[in-house]
Amino acid sequence: MMTTQNSTVPLTYEGPAEVLVKTPVTFQGHYDRATIHHLSLRAEDQWAFPVILDPHTSQWHSNLDEGFYTTGTRWLRLQGTDATGCIVGEQVIQLLVSTEPLSVGQAIELEIRADTFCKSLPLDSALLRESQLMTLKAGQRFSLDRYGYTQGYLYVELSQDLAHLGRIGYVDASQVRLHKGREQVGITSDEPPVLIPGPVQVQVLQETWLKTHPLDSASLSPVQRQRLQQGQQFTALSYGYQRGHVQVVPNLASLPNLAITAQPVPSPPTNHPPHTNHPTIAPVYVPWSHVSLSKAGHAIPVDDQGLTLAITQDTVLKKQPTSPSSLDESESCPLPRGSVYGLVSYRPTQHHVHVTLAEPIPGFGHTGYCGRQQVNVRRGNTRVDLDTVQVELNVPYLGFPYPVSPPLSPAADRAAPAPVPLPPALSSTLTAIAMALTYHGLTPQSPNQSLHEELSQHYTQRYGSQSYLDSSRVVRLVQSYGFEVSFSTQRTWAEVRQRISHGQPVIVESYCTHQNHSICIIGFTTSGYLVNDPWGNALRGYHDRQGAKLCYPQTYLQHMCRLGQDSLGDSEIENLGAYFLAPNRSHR
Repeated sequence: MMTTQNSTVPLTYEGPAEVLVKTPVTFQGHYDRATIHHLSLRAEDQWAFPVILDPHTSQWHSNLDEGFYTTGTRWLRLQGTDATGCIVGEQVIQLLVSTEPLSVGQAIELEIRADTFCKSLPLDSALLRESQLMTLKAGQRFSLDRYGYTQGYLYVELSQDLAHLGRIGYVDASQVRLHKGREQVGITSDEPPVLIPGPVQVQVLQETWLKTHPLDSASLSPVQRQRLQQGQQFTALSYGYQRGHVQVVPNLASLPNLAITAQPVPSPPTNHPPHTNHPTIAPVYVPWSHVSLSKAGHAIPVDDQGLTLAITQDTVLKKQPTSPSSLDESESCPLPRGSVYGLVSYRPTQHHVHVTLAEPIPGFGHTGYCGRQQVNVRRGNTRVDLDTVQVELNVPYLGFPYPVSPPLSPAADRAAPAPVPLPPALSSTLTAIAMALTYHGLTPQSPNQSLHEELSQHYTQRYGSQSYLDSSRVVRLVQSYGFEVSFSTQRTWAEVRQRISHGQPVIVESYCTHQNHSICIIGFTTSGYLVNDPWGNALRGYHDRQGAKLCYPQTYLQHMCRLGQDSLGDSEIENLGAYFLAPNRSHR
């Protein structure tokens, strides 16, 4: 454990980094007995634990007889003071509280299941130099510090250097497996993609491959891949996401030179009667960071965890949750079996699901009710349990690891200057806010810059590169984009749920890290909250850097976001700091 900048004398922590929930734990280490007269140990700067000093051995320890009652990442601040009360030593102890007795304290291991590449960037091997690749053989195992899923790849932070690539790289997620002790760690669902009907326009952003399978081109034969040129456009009759690729069923009339496959297949699902009889082909794949999709002139955000509504039985969409026979003809419309719709949000009720569709149904609109037994709601390729989720908003994830898509020309070596790194608290806040703004339809001004990068750039331009987190500055920044926004440390969870129920994601400050950390609340369930966490999965101690659409238990967030308690009559209100934002009424 590294000593913080406040430490001027030796102070160590030599206890566990991972413990089992509701199990006794002992924290211990050494201290400089000549200088330190008192030690304090506090969880998240709030809850104090007793510390016992042994001046004969220069050891300290603290016993937590009942352990921790909430799972997830925790942190403790150990501080040593001298005889005058001045702080002379400090440690921040990162801790993971786990529910898995078979894996507590075990390292995360990467198992290579088939010969593959480790890459310096999450790109097809044909687009990388030899120095950016390293062959990995089936059966090899590597110890990991952290990992994350992005664009069909597993992002890995290795415990030791991997030859010339160093400690950070990307491997094909379908070719590897993760283990933690006797537990196998899930990476991502490999279910068939949910196909969303088009037509959509596909714009090729850079030279790339069109493939018969969502695999690296090195594992495909020449007849299974075909070059696409930068600037090329074609029409797709449906699209979906799988293993870092967009799966499309192209219209042959718009892609006449397609040579990798030509077998006619049944027409893709459609929400409305087809307007053309163009022939279709088997699905093909293209890396999703190399294309942009649009429909009727509107960009379609790339989100492999996006929400969709699949109709499993012929049903109707209704203006009210009642029998169709009691409604006027204009108050309902048919939803044919097999049709699929993108969702902005959904809210299950007793017998229905209230949905807001991404696109309006002509003559009906965006919102309505459909029977729960006739539909499936999916998050990416995974079916949602409608018995547990109460509200969910389709907020895209913009956290770590960020998609990487450098140009393919020789000029790739002349990369743009890296953005100035921001303090972690400020970076997580701007990333969480960027997710909410993207949900409300805001796009970056430059196509080569993410909205998070744009917000960070504007913030540092206004307030300097050494800026710290100042909520009033963040509020003014978001207001400059035409949004209503406010921040308060007197928010309550009831207010958070109310905002989400009205279609507004909420950015909440937390103690999930010792440097202050913001998360984007996008929904709630019967037992917790659905979140987009910019740093990854707090319930896995941020070893897993993929933080998209996680469910954090209510008890955990109430513990990690609490700023204090105020008494009000016979009840207590737990205060938390949160940003509320929505599009400005004058701009709607």
